[in-house]
Amino acid sequence: MKNADDFYMGVALAAARQSYALKRQVGVVAVKGPSILDFSYNGTLPGADNTCERELPDGRLETLPGVLHAEEHLLIKLARRHGGAAGATFYCTLSPCEQCARMMAAAGIAELVYMEEHKTAGLDLLESYLVPTRQYVPSESGI
Repeated sequence: MKNADDFYMGVALAAARQSYALKRQVGVVAVKGPSILDFSYNGTLPGADNTCERELPDGRLETLPGVLHAEEHLLIKLARRHGGAAGATFYCTLSPCEQCARMMAAAGIAELVYMEEHKTAGLDLLESYLVPTRQYVPSESGI
């Protein structure tokens, strides 16, 4: 494969576009060896209304409490379908929040590659658990 990082991050970006979120669409893909295990995006539980936010009186959007982060959703899918995330590399379009990072570390992911840095607490937590993290840098050919 020419550039695996470009390919896998492209899959994560395609997954993000499946989200119904208005504020921020996030995608993630789990890779083990050369194989994609699964992918996910932020959104509601299967079968639920796809509304992810509500508009506040001041016009801002507030994420509804039932919305799963992309990483949470992927960890659930991996646990149900593939026996877990241990040893997988996660390619995320956004760096994880602290709670998602904690779950990824507990699940035993091998590495996190993220595109956009959003919050550093999640990255710091992963690094404190010796989970390597790195920001995605597109190759010259890009995604």
